[in-house]
Amino acid sequence: MDEEKKAQRLKMAKIIAKAWSDGAFKKRLFSEPKAVLEEDGITLPPDLEVQVVEQTDERMYVVLPFKSQDGKRGPWMCEDDAYDLPCAGCD
Repeated sequence: MDEEKKAQRLKMAKIIAKAWSDGAFKKRLFSEPKAVLEEDGITLPPDLEVQVVEQTDERMYVVLPFKSQDGKRGPWMCEDDAYDLPCAGCD
């Protein structure tokens, strides 16, 4: 994995850790996810919709990775991210 991908994963990990420890940040992450991610260094396409959900001990989400008709991945996903944290700024 190249350094840019590692940096993006670290940014996402820090955002998750901050949401776990800071209730106000978590609330804002739910209400304005794209703005919060961009403020924390994650670059996203302008037309990308972002939704934050939270798993609990009684609720699990299964996220199907992006699959375009032409086989190209979105610029905000790494090739190896099917079952890992999204790498929002990688090509």
